[in-house]
Amino acid sequence: MKDNNEKLLENRLTRVEMDMVRRNSIVYKAITFVTVLTLLSILSIRAGLSSYLIILIGTQLVLWGTFTFLHFKRKLIMQLPYIAVIGTAMPTTITLVLQPAATNVFSIYYLVILALIYMNRKISIASLVYGFFMLIYMLYLQNNVISIAEEEKITYLIYYVLITILIFSLLQVSAHINKEMNDSRKESEALVKLQQDQKDSLIQLVNDVTKNIGVVSKSSQTNNRAFQEMSATFQEISTGVSSQNVATVEINESVTSMQIVADDMLQSITTLKSETEGTNALSEQGQKQVEQLTEIISKFKNEIDFMSEEISQLITRLTETNQFSDTIKEIANQTNLLSLNASIEAARAGEHGRGFAIVANEIRSLSDMTTKSAEQISEQLSAFTKQSDNTRNRMLQVADQMDKSYEMTVNTNNSFKSINSAIHKLSQLADVSNNLTLKINQTVGGINKSTEELAAVSEQSSASIEELMATLETILEGNTASVGSIKAVEESLKSISR
Repeated sequence: MKDNNEKLLENRLTRVEMDMVRRNSIVYKAITFVTVLTLLSILSIRAGLSSYLIILIGTQLVLWGTFTFLHFKRKLIMQLPYIAVIGTAMPTTITLVLQPAATNVFSIYYLVILALIYMNRKISIASLVYGFFMLIYMLYLQNNVISIAEEEKITYLIYYVLITILIFSLLQVSAHINKEMNDSRKESEALVKLQQDQKDSLIQLVNDVTKNIGVVSKSSQTNNRAFQEMSATFQEISTGVSSQNVATVEINESVTSMQIVADDMLQSITTLKSETEGTNALSEQGQKQVEQLTEIISKFKNEIDFMSEEISQLITRLTETNQFSDTIKEIANQTNLLSLNASIEAARAGEHGRGFAIVANEIRSLSDMTTKSAEQISEQLSAFTKQSDNTRNRMLQVADQMDKSYEMTVNTNNSFKSINSAIHKLSQLADVSNNLTLKINQTVGGINKSTEELAAVSEQSSASIEELMATLETILEGNTASVGSIKAVEESLKSISR
């Protein structure tokens, strides 16, 4: 407990006061040693104590007690040197006055050395002056009591002067050394303070950088999650576009086959028109067999009417053929939905998703274009293949009937006059069929072109999405590496700030 109190007291002292405490400790040991010697010398005297001894021991004990109390209580630290020197001068003076002896010169030297411990110019000069007067008093005023030869007196004085000179030199050197030490101490304190300020500034800077890096790390993690979600969305879009591309290729193949059938139909109708025109030239020869020809032509007309009805049904059913485009519409809707999801994810990503929002808008435009193309296809497809087969069979039957009519008209040239009007109508019907077939062929060509453009756009979209996915994966990998680096830097800065 005592040691703790001493430590607390010492922690409150300045460097100068701590140095004075150490010097006081040395003086305290010296005063204690002298006090003990004094007590032992008195105890060795068997006779009664004289008044001189009582005054001497009392003065010495008062000095020792006062110095001990003030020293250990750390009170009057800077005044203790004066108390020690004055307190030591008092018993020295008493001894010189009341007990004259040549050995008293050691008491004078003891006082001078005691004062020298403090390396204080004022105390040392005062003690030297006091010692000089005491030495003069002892050598010349107590000459009748102390028997000292004149030569020895001069020797005492010379020694004292030499000691005084040495003490002054020592004080001068000590003052110079103390000055340099004080300057060095001030510079050291200033340097320590500067280092502490720099350390505090560095720690503050590290804390600020750590805080900012923490914010950047959280933002990078958020961006990383957004990139992952966008990557998943683009994978879904890529899957949808791939499915759309496959369906478009299948539709393109079907439309190509349909165009071939339409070309065959056009050629057949052209042949029919040519034969009809030839029949009109030979119809005058069929007058003799007009009844048979009328019957045959009637059947032929019925077949033509039936063919016309079926072609009308074909046209009607072409307007209802939306089943072929259901797949395209479904893909377009799915693409539109995926584009909407991509726009939402891009909006959630903020500034980092602005580019992906533009790509999502382009994909939405592509979906709208696909929907329009599907609507055009839906007007032409559905049951076209089945109806075209039926029409081809009917047309074959018509060709057979025309062959029979041709054979009959060879023998009945004069009978064909009555059927000129019917052949003329047949020619008009063939023109209408030809025009209709041309329109169908053109429509099929437009559908084929649209499906080819759709396939090309799908392939381009698929390639663009693959490039975006590759870019996104690169960004994701770089962002993941950046997050790891930022976390490592953050941990390093935290360890520095600690």
